[in-house]
Amino acid sequence: MSGDLQLKTAATDAATKNGGHAAAPRQGKSNMDTIVQARAPGNGTVPLSSGMSDHRKLAIWLDKLVDEAASKGKPLAQAIKLTPILAELFLERNPASRKVNLNTVDTFANDMAGGRWSINGEPIIVSDTGELNDGQHRCLAVKQSRATVDTVLVVGVSRESRITLDQGRARSVGDYLSMDGHFDARVLGAAAGYLWMYRNRGQLYTGGVTGGKFTATKAEIRQIVDDNPGLVRSVAIAGRQAQPIGGRPIIAFTHFILTGQDRAAGDEFVIALMEGANLKANNPILYARNRLIQERGRFRAPDKAELLFKAWNAWRTGTSFAHFRIQGGPLPVLEA
Repeated sequence: MSGDLQLKTAATDAATKNGGHAAAPRQGKSNMDTIVQARAPGNGTVPLSSGMSDHRKLAIWLDKLVDEAASKGKPLAQAIKLTPILAELFLERNPASRKVNLNTVDTFANDMAGGRWSINGEPIIVSDTGELNDGQHRCLAVKQSRATVDTVLVVGVSRESRITLDQGRARSVGDYLSMDGHFDARVLGAAAGYLWMYRNRGQLYTGGVTGGKFTATKAEIRQIVDDNPGLVRSVAIAGRQAQPIGGRPIIAFTHFILTGQDRAAGDEFVIALMEGANLKANNPILYARNRLIQERGRFRAPDKAELLFKAWNAWRTGTSFAHFRIQGGPLPVLEA
């Protein structure tokens, strides 16, 4: 921090005690997210102005940091609390910004509100002109979620350097799960995504869905995997034989759900589905297997899951072979 200014965050203790979110202000007190104080020579710290807004105090603080970086001839870095007020200030200093990706903002805001956002060293970057070089989506997410998050602030790089940002390939869910030590990470991530949709929405979704939050964030998928270790077993069972029968992720998801109903029966159903051995002509498992092979490339994930759930129900109740119509919408309730 600059020798002229000291940044103090109010409600830091409260945020720690409330899962990373500051507690609601008490009656009669200002909701002070951030307090900036100036150092008076020889007299400790005194408020800049008792009537000055928090927004104005933060603007003065940021300008001082920009000036300090310029005087030292090098960028400055420090850990900060990114509050909604500070996020608003950064966004006001964001001319000629790139187009906002609303899905990215929603994803970040969801993780922030759910306490799944963690500091990773990726900074908010402010240029030597005082303008925001990087951090637009994170600031918008803080505003949307009303959360306060820890981050790193870098001040004083050239304005032109922003064209060099985001040059690397974005990490996928599979990348994160692989770094967590999981094998078949891509399949595991996709199966976990299906599981999240099923538990939170009652059905599976594919591309083209608009409005609302229909898919899990990367942090939510990692949480699903951590909370459901049996999913790893399901991915292992859904080996290469599952690829032409709907694909490994959907078979692993189905296996996990069915074994939750009855472990032995779920194993039997999925293994018979993949192998196709000793199945009579009117067996619903054989019908599902043949149709998945025939419709390969045309059936979407929701269609495959619906077909398999209906085949399970027919198999469990001993229902004779019948044509299964794909209707879409919520997946069928499973027979125990």
